[in-house]
Amino acid sequence: MQIYLVRHGETDWNRENRLQGQTDIPLNNTGISQAYQLRQKINARNLKFDAVYVSPLQRTLKTAQIIVPGFPITLDNNLKERNAGQFEGKDPVLIFDGEIDFLDETLNSDAFGVEPIRDFHARAVDFLQNLQVSYPDNTKILVVSSNGLMKRLVSIITETPFDRIPNFQNAEIYEYNLISHV
Repeated sequence: MQIYLVRHGETDWNRENRLQGQTDIPLNNTGISQAYQLRQKINARNLKFDAVYVSPLQRTLKTAQIIVPGFPITLDNNLKERNAGQFEGKDPVLIFDGEIDFLDETLNSDAFGVEPIRDFHARAVDFLQNLQVSYPDNTKILVVSSNGLMKRLVSIITETPFDRIPNFQNAEIYEYNLISHV
């Protein structure tokens, strides 16, 4: 199964380097333009998808609607970005203030309303497992989501530690082969 991951287009909070989490921030004009440019790249590559899955957050939904206009889109709550609790809207460095490592899976803290890392990871695993039981191996799936969730998916798919997965660029497409070990 081929998984095509797309990070949503730019938002004002991306531009301002503010942690979005599950706050429902819309695309800005740059993000809308990026999505249209990505649609041209997808069309130039003649990519065709069997299914499209999207986080229900408006920044991802709007990106998907632009890049695959008219295609049926399935909203999936498992694809939401990690809830960053009280840190949403703030500089991302605050979540790594030295007191609590919110990426530490053994600590698995939910302090300050942050979604525990194991819960976030479990959502990503659940999404991938649902794809594997729902579609044949030759399926091409487009997934539009956010950076953190995409990094978690790639970590699982490639069996690479999360902290070794680079950040994804807004409105770019990345291709992965999902084999049945998830």
